[in-house]
Amino acid sequence: MAGSCALQVARDTFKIIGKSKTFNRHYAKIKVVSATPGSVKYKLTVEKEHTTLNGTLHNGLIASMVDTFSAVALHTQINQFGTSVDLNVSYMKPAKIGETIDIDAKVLKVGKTLGFLSCHIVDEHGDVIALGEQTVILNRPKIPKSH
Repeated sequence: MAGSCALQVARDTFKIIGKSKTFNRHYAKIKVVSATPGSVKYKLTVEKEHTTLNGTLHNGLIASMVDTFSAVALHTQINQFGTSVDLNVSYMKPAKIGETIDIDAKVLKVGKTLGFLSCHIVDEHGDVIALGEQTVILNRPKIPKSH
């Protein structure tokens, strides 16, 4: 999948996700910045709806971003999603309302049945907010290519 096609796949996926009435509605304000096969970069300005009562980005939302955003990176590479079998997130620093964060999701390796993915989240100064990795089982049917 060429870079421009990967970018369109990522953007199309987030259009669908952003309109969802499910938990994924929290991603409506995500901006897909760039994509190549196996790698997608996103931006999000933290708003109240993304935070805890303390006004910092919710750790559960961070874990969900690691899961979802790295899965989209996988989709740009192999036109397939997977189901998480392992998810690990290390939280380094809080992000506050009004801060813009950068999310870099990548495919580390794809085997016959498993995919290994990563997601790094940094603030506008490049300080690490969270580092996440997940392993997915490639068990879902392929989705027709949009390009």
